[in-house]
Amino acid sequence: MLRFVLGSTSAKDPAFIRQALFELGVRLNVQFSIHVDPVTIPEDGVIVLYGSVATEKVRGRNLLQLREAGSAAPCAPRRVGDLWCFGQEAEAGLDVVAGTATLLSFQHETGCVGLARDGLDRIPAQAHPLREHFQEPLVENNARYLRQILEGRFGDLPIASTPWEGTRGALVLTHDVDGPQLHAPFPLLRSLAKGLLGQRREMESFQLGALTLLCRRRDPYWNFEDWAELETLMGTRSTFYVYPGPGPAAPRHFHDPHYDSHRSPFPETLAALSGRGWEIAVHHGIKAHGAAAYAESRDVLTRLGGATVSGSRSHYWSGVWKEPFEAWKAMDQAGFDCDASLTPQSLGYRGGTMLPTMPSMTWRPGPDHGFVVLPTALMDAYAHPAFSPLDPERIHPAVDRLIANARRGGLLVTDWHVRTFLNAGAHEGMLDVFMEKIWGLASDPDLVLMTAREAAARWRAHCARCWLGGEDR
Repeated sequence: MLRFVLGSTSAKDPAFIRQALFELGVRLNVQFSIHVDPVTIPEDGVIVLYGSVATEKVRGRNLLQLREAGSAAPCAPRRVGDLWCFGQEAEAGLDVVAGTATLLSFQHETGCVGLARDGLDRIPAQAHPLREHFQEPLVENNARYLRQILEGRFGDLPIASTPWEGTRGALVLTHDVDGPQLHAPFPLLRSLAKGLLGQRREMESFQLGALTLLCRRRDPYWNFEDWAELETLMGTRSTFYVYPGPGPAAPRHFHDPHYDSHRSPFPETLAALSGRGWEIAVHHGIKAHGAAAYAESRDVLTRLGGATVSGSRSHYWSGVWKEPFEAWKAMDQAGFDCDASLTPQSLGYRGGTMLPTMPSMTWRPGPDHGFVVLPTALMDAYAHPAFSPLDPERIHPAVDRLIANARRGGLLVTDWHVRTFLNAGAHEGMLDVFMEKIWGLASDPDLVLMTAREAAARWRAHCARCWLGGEDR
């Protein structure tokens, strides 16, 4: 087991250094504790010092001093052997603790201001500082780098826990419910307007919608049962993120989904899916900010779905760009225990991590009831040549890399909108990558499939098995 000792550092916020040690520890899959006073450390285990610590208090014991780089060089992606890590050049080696803290706190994004952000404070993928490394699991590679140092000094580290099943990785299927009704006036007229402006596929959607409406056929975008049938064949269930509608604390934004989840057939459909084991979670509106707005949304959807709602994702990813920790803390206060809003708006990882993180360690130490963030790495539009920020020839290799990362004990969260199951009209080709790449993963022996809630619960349990505690400042 490891005993991290956090001494005095040059970090502006030591809470993120502490979280970095925690996230590295759970990625090492070992039992560990975090201390601020070497005198209190139990006699067993390897001591890992970071920052300025009086080493005379722990002489004669298995000891590793991780050198803090300070401000000598900025944290950045750096090649170490066959790994891309993220850190600062230190006196000896690479300061991956500072690098991990930088990623977890999103300090790597602070230079993106003004024109580098859009009207929702999001950073376009092409302007993001990690854009050339979106498919690199930098935090996990930092943990591998640290393991190499520890095992080179002290021998093999015993594995105390893994988050999924043995050495397997995890695949989480999710669906944003953004516009599941083509027969409604707003989407039908929108497709007509775009079609008249020259967008051929939107005109095809309008024609399909008008024809099926006149012939009293099923709405082409209402594909809840199609996804459920497909996932039943895959042997799994997914998570549906549903917009609960505007409320006093969360007024409607023009770009919020244009449907009323209180009107039939939404309540019946959501309750039926929930009763069969699918997860219903909140798709927060763009103006939903703060604990009151989040709690309002959660209460509405809990009543509609007939089961307690514990997960969330912000529409347009909008809620967690400017102040992600404030948003997650407010979600935690509102009764949520996980969120899947973290994405770089491309294929990959916005914060350099493919595995979940637990930001609540910065405001409520201890993983037993921790708030879990699930990074969403793969969305239908980002894997489609017409909409992806990647060049077409880079899309399939990027998807393959994300899958390969997950198969090595990692996590892949996918997001295919309910309406894109149609795979025609405005959404022509949207299902292709799912069927070509994701469908076959159901039988992959290296992956276990689950809902977002299940993934968060397993990660929380894994962290609890690894965490031995310590003392707080």
